[in-house]
Amino acid sequence: MRQLPPLKSLRAFEATARHLSFSKAADELNVTAGAISQQVKVLEEYLGIKLFSRKNRKIMLTQEALVGLPHLTNGLDKLAEGIGAIRDFQKDKPLTITLPPTFAARWFMPRLAGFQKLHPEIDVRIDATYKVVDIINDDIDAGIRFGTGDYPDIDSDFLFPQEIILVCNPALLEQGKKLEKPEDLKNYPLLHCDFNLTTSSQAEPDWDMWFRMNGVDNADTSRGIHFTQHDLLVQAAIEGQGVALVASVSANKALKEGLLIQPFESPILLDHSYYFICSKAKSKLPRIQAFRRWLLDEADELREGLKPHPPSFT
Repeated sequence: MRQLPPLKSLRAFEATARHLSFSKAADELNVTAGAISQQVKVLEEYLGIKLFSRKNRKIMLTQEALVGLPHLTNGLDKLAEGIGAIRDFQKDKPLTITLPPTFAARWFMPRLAGFQKLHPEIDVRIDATYKVVDIINDDIDAGIRFGTGDYPDIDSDFLFPQEIILVCNPALLEQGKKLEKPEDLKNYPLLHCDFNLTTSSQAEPDWDMWFRMNGVDNADTSRGIHFTQHDLLVQAAIEGQGVALVASVSANKALKEGLLIQPFESPILLDHSYYFICSKAKSKLPRIQAFRRWLLDEADELREGLKPHPPSFT
């Protein structure tokens, strides 16, 4: 086992020995001359040897220091090379992001080209999964998670809340059936998703919930088409197969393009939100900092200064 003095004392001595000046060593290491002097003293006490002598108000290396200095300088250079190699290896690795598949397809992927344009030097690997990934121990750099934002040993940034909204293709309203009030939905095919969007204690948003919120009794909510993937639900609504309750973030692009409309403004606000997450150990990596800045900028249009809200229905 290597027996070494504190690295600070070695750096202080080596810089002072090269410059033969405590003040110049302090400037190089961005500390005070007093701190340099103290660290050199720590090394001298560790070795039991004087490393500098004074003559005519100038400092000089002792014979012992002269013998050891080249080896120490070489050692610090090698240490710097090792740190640089680690950084270069990390720099060349792709940025691996984990996020839910529907979120990836409907919100993230249309924007990814913007990140690549800003940072062509950063390769990106997308891990789209509904599984809760161990971001600390798995080979994952960062992610987007739907939850509370309270994750031990993980840095998180609020992106935006999640709403469930009612949407349909505008052409569906041109088939002669009126849709002026919530009761009129009884005349339209309903689209359902049997996949849970949230693992929270909140009841899963469905048509029964929406009709109750809007004062509609005796609606037959069993009819229509059922899907096991939220992305298929959104696509079916875009293709005019019926009226759907979808996550607003999944429908955002289609709403902007006029492929979907909201016949009624009656959202169901969930008690979970979207968060950017990364391990504290990796949070300072340049590629993760660049991705985080870009993602928060992109989220502004949906966040607009909002904070996570309590649910509108439980």
